[in-house]
Amino acid sequence: MNDANLLTKDEIDAFRRDGAVVLRQKFSADWIELLRAGIDADLQTPTENFTRHTKDPDAPAYLEDFWAWSKIPQFENFVRNSPCAPIASELLGAAPINLVMDNWFLREAGSTSRPPFHQDLSYFDFEGSMCVLWLPLEPVSKDNGIAFVRGSHLWDKLFMRVRFADGHPSYEPTQVAGRTYHPPPDVNADPGAYDLLQWDMELGDCIYFDMRTLHRGAVLGHAHGNRAPLHPAHDRAGRGDPVSRRLGQGGTGAI
Repeated sequence: MNDANLLTKDEIDAFRRDGAVVLRQKFSADWIELLRAGIDADLQTPTENFTRHTKDPDAPAYLEDFWAWSKIPQFENFVRNSPCAPIASELLGAAPINLVMDNWFLREAGSTSRPPFHQDLSYFDFEGSMCVLWLPLEPVSKDNGIAFVRGSHLWDKLFMRVRFADGHPSYEPTQVAGRTYHPPPDVNADPGAYDLLQWDMELGDCIYFDMRTLHRGAVLGHAHGNRAPLHPAHDRAGRGDPVSRRLGQGGTGAI
């Protein structure tokens, strides 16, 4: 690893082989505090995309906002100046990096909401090489964190979208634009049948995963249980505004 690289060959190989990789201490405390401040600002003045996923209004909430980076100064600073795009560049083997989407999730103390296993790719009208940064803003144990089905990005299989509030309704395979989308497997019903990747994580640790990798969201039991995912891609012909990077080349923010 030379001075210009943020990752080792082993880390890059693990991402490409397994579909997800944990990276230790890639984001300083300043970046974590900046994102926390951004979420606080977003909660004070939510964007039009702000969503409460918890059905019971009296239960601890599971909250989300997305496409907010250009509206919240702290998020824009992170997108433009943090290591997130340079790391994605090394993992994807591409200098120009496009931002497909940003979103954050917050689970209030006591919330047990957890998205079922799903594939992010089906939520986007894109093709090509794409990855997601998952950055927890508090320490996370592997039992309460995100889980991935190792190697599922190489199954050459597209899965239907899953409504987080409804879980796994029964579907038949469906043809869309000449491609077959399958109902995702209910991994939670038989987790021992799958090779799952899970990690304990401290502040500053992060996960990058391929958008084709089946995964399940975290359950965090603290008032500040939140994460800040970003969806970088390359070779996108996307919507959006220019986002200059610390890479010597420009990217495109598709937000």
